[in-house]
Amino acid sequence: MIKNPRIYKLVNFVNRVLLRHKGSIQRFELSTYLQQDYVIDSWILFLSKNGIKEILLKFLTGKRYEVHSSFFSYEAICCLNLCGCILKPPPMFKGFSNLRSLNLETVTLADEVLEIMISSCTNLEILRLVRLKGCSCIKICAPNLHHFYLEDEFDYICFIDAPHLSFVSINLYRNFLAMGNIPKRLPVTYDRLKSISLNINFKDLKETLVMLCLLQSFPNLQELKMEAAIEDARKDVEDFWEALGLWNYSMNQLRVINIFILGECSELQFIEFLLAYSPVLEILSVNHISE
Repeated sequence: MIKNPRIYKLVNFVNRVLLRHKGSIQRFELSTYLQQDYVIDSWILFLSKNGIKEILLKFLTGKRYEVHSSFFSYEAICCLNLCGCILKPPPMFKGFSNLRSLNLETVTLADEVLEIMISSCTNLEILRLVRLKGCSCIKICAPNLHHFYLEDEFDYICFIDAPHLSFVSINLYRNFLAMGNIPKRLPVTYDRLKSISLNINFKDLKETLVMLCLLQSFPNLQELKMEAAIEDARKDVEDFWEALGLWNYSMNQLRVINIFILGECSELQFIEFLLAYSPVLEILSVNHISE
């Protein structure tokens, strides 16, 4: 029972609008503090019968909303934006085949659910993952993926099949990219990727080498944005230039660099490296950030 008169009137208004609507619904947005799950469930169920194509659900309370099971039958959905939700699909869930854009922020879901949602969306072009809970591994199998945004902590990240990537933005809260042995380049070369944004601890040699590995795997990279992480060094970087000498570098397409630094020696060394190995560089923007 809804006791707040204002919320009661709002819920009744939405109910009347939905019930009186004839035909399909293209887009539905809900940003709310409402905690009555049964009310939201009824709207989700109604939308499942009306060919919804774009939906945004944003829950602003500390309590996350467990999405109603009817949500997983949205066959026509092409744009999905969820914030503050819990995803527990039924066993028969096979993903959203028409999905082109997926944005999950502060969403709780298991590793296998995330994998299904990504791999089953063969038309997926934009993927954004921010502060997820309940999963620690990402396996990207999305043949049409163009833009990938990641801001979170993960134990394992793997690009299995993403040949059309053109933009990548990665901001990891901990040093997971630098775990284990670091190869000179990724197993797959991403020829279409032209822009990348990274947050990195320049004082950590391992993280720096990971970043160099990425740069070598994107031969047609044209724009690079980097921001220094405000963290303590975990390894000595005196052998930075020695490590660079082990590989042959070339960034022959890089034209724009936008870098935010703290002013550390290791950061200045890296800028020197970029200048030495970017023969067609046109713009270098160096910005100072304070701790």
